[in-house]
Amino acid sequence: MSERQALGLGLGFVLALTLWRVALLAFARTELFVDEAQYWFWGQNLDFGYYSKPPLIAWIIRAVTDLADSDAPFWVRLPAPLFHMGTAFILMAIARRLYGPGAAAWAGPVYAALPFVSVGSALFSTDTPMLFFHALAILLWLRLMARPTGAGALMLGLAVGLGLLAKYAMIYFVLGAGLASLFIPAARIPPRAALIAGAVALAVFAPNIWWNLQTGGTTVEHTLYNAEWKDPAAGPDLMGGLRFLGEQFAVFGPILFAAYLLLALRAPFGLRFPHAGLLLWLSAPVTALMAVQGMFGSANANWGVAAYTGGSVLVTAWLLARARPWLIASQALHLALALALPVLLILAPGLRKSDGHQWLHRYLGRGEVSERLAGIARENGIGVIVAGNRDFSADLHYTLRDAGDLRLYALPGPGFPASYYEQEFPVPADTASPVLLATLDRRPACGQVLAEWSPKDGAYDDQTIYASRVTPDCLKDLIKEGFR
Repeated sequence: MSERQALGLGLGFVLALTLWRVALLAFARTELFVDEAQYWFWGQNLDFGYYSKPPLIAWIIRAVTDLADSDAPFWVRLPAPLFHMGTAFILMAIARRLYGPGAAAWAGPVYAALPFVSVGSALFSTDTPMLFFHALAILLWLRLMARPTGAGALMLGLAVGLGLLAKYAMIYFVLGAGLASLFIPAARIPPRAALIAGAVALAVFAPNIWWNLQTGGTTVEHTLYNAEWKDPAAGPDLMGGLRFLGEQFAVFGPILFAAYLLLALRAPFGLRFPHAGLLLWLSAPVTALMAVQGMFGSANANWGVAAYTGGSVLVTAWLLARARPWLIASQALHLALALALPVLLILAPGLRKSDGHQWLHRYLGRGEVSERLAGIARENGIGVIVAGNRDFSADLHYTLRDAGDLRLYALPGPGFPASYYEQEFPVPADTASPVLLATLDRRPACGQVLAEWSPKDGAYDDQTIYASRVTPDCLKDLIKEGFR
């Protein structure tokens, strides 16, 4: 097979898998998850930043849904598989530059079928556009290493700036490129190019910096809160770090992550493989930092995915050269999951565990609850629904987006707002009429419970939902006591 044919097969694989995902996404029966509904709502209120994330994902969703003239889940999620397709194509270009057409033909398909990419193609998250710009930044940096130009530096800065507007984890590229430049002379770009790239990145990212300054560092404070750092005096929790590393076998795939760990551990003792040091400096610090974060705080499994742009190219090339059967086995395993997942999303309501609970319950049943709350409010002549938690707020705003007869607010509490809804849409202090308060597993002592039920299916299975009529005085008391 010629190199051109191999590259064509690689491109065709990525395209075919993306078409499969998009085609079946149109028939998926899962509802928007809390985060997705929140990102959609952000897009209805365009800004330079939001409570927990920078703004790019909201802008993307708003652009796509406006072009489609539809806010259906399909259109909210459509950018996800398309961005991952773009990332796969960029990684093919990186692999071709570093290892030749053979590795390029594998690099795109390997990335496209990764477990976290399969999940990330079905649910739209901030990781997805960030990874696209992360991969693009690596490619542009490699080009600058070979041929420094002002235009190339400008493009690199644009990619880094947009990546930061997608997710702050884009900063890992800056860290990795800096470390690689420090230890590998060939990885250095001219100071002028670095300055241009840095200035452009800062200019692109500046609106979010300004927004954070205007809002008291809302996103930064939330990010630090999510880290859940423990008292240093308590010492490291080794199991927390090992837990994060263990989860990466599911995120990146068992064979690929084992190979990645082997390469990372061998690197300090000399790793005779082309460009291994370069790609490891771009990826290994992410994994190491998140493992340390897991020892001293909280580290979600997806927090380390920035390692798998450069990391996937390295592991693919190394396995292709040294252990091709293992690469084939890994790809077969990942492809089976990649093909099955979109089908499972169509069958989601009927997929149950042995105990009768739905496997994908987190992505089901929220809309039904919102509709029922709206019905209770209308039946009782109440025009305001107040959500007692972020989950209710997210779906109420999405599901009831066309309900012009109802106003939706969040129940605030003392101190820092617990969600975007509490920050931007708290129930007004001068509310003069009774409201319908929706709470989960808690009933307000001063309210009149109009309905309570425990769904047997969906996101709130086996939990009790209370819909209570609450007077203005009762509402004030609940806010004062921090009832949420």
